[in-house]
Amino acid sequence: MKKQNHGKNRTKDEQSVLFEAILNYLKKRKSKSYTSKELARAINIHKTNYHLYRQALQEALKAGKIIRLKGRRYTLPSSLSKVQGGLQLTRRGFGFVTDDRTGEEIFIPAQHLNTALDGDEVQVQIFATSRGKKKEGQIVKILSRAHSSFVGTYHRSEYYGFVKPDNPRVYRDFYIQPQNAMKAKNGQKVVVEFLKWDSSSLNPEGKIVEILGFPDEPGVDVVSVLKGFELPLQFPAKVEQEANRIELRITRKTGWICAGNKFLPSTRQTPKILTMPSP
Repeated sequence: MKKQNHGKNRTKDEQSVLFEAILNYLKKRKSKSYTSKELARAINIHKTNYHLYRQALQEALKAGKIIRLKGRRYTLPSSLSKVQGGLQLTRRGFGFVTDDRTGEEIFIPAQHLNTALDGDEVQVQIFATSRGKKKEGQIVKILSRAHSSFVGTYHRSEYYGFVKPDNPRVYRDFYIQPQNAMKAKNGQKVVVEFLKWDSSSLNPEGKIVEILGFPDEPGVDVVSVLKGFELPLQFPAKVEQEANRIELRITRKTGWICAGNKFLPSTRQTPKILTMPSP
């Protein structure tokens, strides 16, 4: 019995050593995460001790010393104090950032957006939260912008102008200096290039790069939508050439339409072929 107890104590001691080895390694690399095998190689776990290593890993997980991310990767909880991901804004002004590593959503109040816009890749500082409650944070850095231009309506005052974006998720108007107004007229639809946004206490600054026209002019509404979604306005030359080769005729005997090498049932009115530009 004494020999058996001695063996158990030795196993626990070895497991404790591995437990500390796991934590010490992760503490030195707080910004990274590892799979079980990657971590085992990093701390030189021999295959004869792999079962003890797995037990130590599970003990650390149960004790809350480490956490498991998506893809069965492990890291320290403190490494999640800052995360990064894509921002999704709502029409009510607040947003959510989906953590690139865990897939978890972090709630971002409107007052903590810090010049970020819908779709931007951002870094978030997570606030301390109670267990069971949704994580909340503030954006501390813009990593990349999702859009470089926006469509909106130009409004002019005596000394400056501004563009009100069509997209309701763009929650601030763009300030336009006179030299960047491109002689746009009050009420015209325009495309504004995003120049800079240094502080959330100010409005983003932009430059008008294209005047689309007044909203009631023919085609302006369609062009505004296409420009807003960054869709092409023209078909590629190859698509145009292929469309011109298609023959469209109605046969008298069968009443079927021949469009190229395809036959479709005819109707009383001549059908229209609708095509969309390629992305």
